[in-house]
Amino acid sequence: MSLRILACGVFRDALRHLRLPGHHPGLQVTYLPPSLHNQPRELKKELSRQIHLARKEGESILCMYGQCFPEMDDFLQQQRIPRPAGAHCYEMLLGSKPFRRVMEEDAGTYFLEKELILHFSEYCLQPLELHDPQMRQWCFQHYRKILYIRQPLDPDLVPRARDLAHFLALHLTVMDADYSELKANLLKLIQGSRSPQDSVPKFLGNYLNNEKAEKAQKGEKKAALSDPPLGEGKKEKIRLVERVARGYMA
Repeated sequence: MSLRILACGVFRDALRHLRLPGHHPGLQVTYLPPSLHNQPRELKKELSRQIHLARKEGESILCMYGQCFPEMDDFLQQQRIPRPAGAHCYEMLLGSKPFRRVMEEDAGTYFLEKELILHFSEYCLQPLELHDPQMRQWCFQHYRKILYIRQPLDPDLVPRARDLAHFLALHLTVMDADYSELKANLLKLIQGSRSPQDSVPKFLGNYLNNEKAEKAQKGEKKAALSDPPLGEGKKEKIRLVERVARGYMA
């Protein structure tokens, strides 16, 4: 049985670097536009469409996304489709331990990778009206630094990342991606996909339990922060910048 990975376009370079299709005959990858992060309902609709197409062809399916809309894990569980561990794409690119270390050191970290750097105007500047200094203040007041995740296939994007950091009045840090954990998780899921997908894989079940505990802890931290007295329009813009910065955070 052939295997289809439904992946966010953010992971295109990572999968190219890992060369998984070359090592696993019958493995195909469908990349969905990263811009769908700004439209969670459309992302869910497109994922549903791609799942239908893959199953029509008799393919097994893996999903390569973080929690990119609020009910992502419930949705995948209902579909009997696993995904690699990680709440956000940035966590998958860095590895869980480095990501958690970054967040423990400074929860006010705004993450950048190649896709967001190259399309910052489309994803953030225009929809968030960041040309307005007041909007920049409202949207980024809880952030203190930018972390650019540099991947092996990236061109030299440090100058552009530095310009964005200056524009947002944030300190820039650069970290190299580490695909080792992502590769191990993908290989485990690929191996498991050879069995019929008639139940939720143990790997996904363990992950869901861990994610529930982490979400509860994050909820406590968020409760400690007070939101500024903003209108709903401005609050939605702030929620949008969080979705982009974290690979969607509800």
